[in-house]
Amino acid sequence: AILVLNKIDLPPIVDPQKHTELFGDLPIVKISALTGEGIDRLKGAIEEVVVKGGRDFSMSSIAPNLRQTQVLKDAMENFKAARDALSQGAPFEIVAFELKTGLDALGHIVGETTPDEVLNRIFEQFCIGK
Repeated sequence: AILVLNKIDLPPIVDPQKHTELFGDLPIVKISALTGEGIDRLKGAIEEVVVKGGRDFSMSSIAPNLRQTQVLKDAMENFKAARDALSQGAPFEIVAFELKTGLDALGHIVGETTPDEVLNRIFEQFCIGK
């Protein structure tokens, strides 16, 4: 796992010590998606994690609820399957499928997708009766 901090072209709003408190010794890569600064370092860090096989960490330490924890676990399994398929020489379609499935799962957390299950949970947990 890698902690990616975006928007380094802007003044920081979070104390860097907080990152260490929350994520321990997780590698930190600072980037600016706007300017492209740090992208090469990020690519190198991703390559290192993929080649080394990543590291275990508790999903519950970074996800605020059980649904998001499960989504992160599912996405991680897809990414591991993609890594394994790639290292075993599987067709790129298989690797791409696993990567896409993992990215779709992450989309459920960041709001790119809104499946009925998520909407139902929102209404169950937050809507007040008549």
